[in-house]
Amino acid sequence: MCSSDLDEYEIRVPNSKLSFLAFVEILEPNDATAICSAKRIANDRAVEVWHDLDCIYRYRMNADG
Repeated sequence: MCSSDLDEYEIRVPNSKLSFLAFVEILEPNDATAICSAKRIANDRAVEVWHDLDCIYRYRMNADG
């Protein structure tokens, strides 16, 4: 797979006050793979995945954790 076959995604991991603790840029072949990578990186924490200007996935933890 060439790097030209990959799209750039941004993974954002927010803290409890929704300010962001981490921004990670990754290259993945599609949205589903980017979301799987984000879930691994976030390790059960809240996470957002952005592709260009679009948020394609958002997981927020509830108040109970």
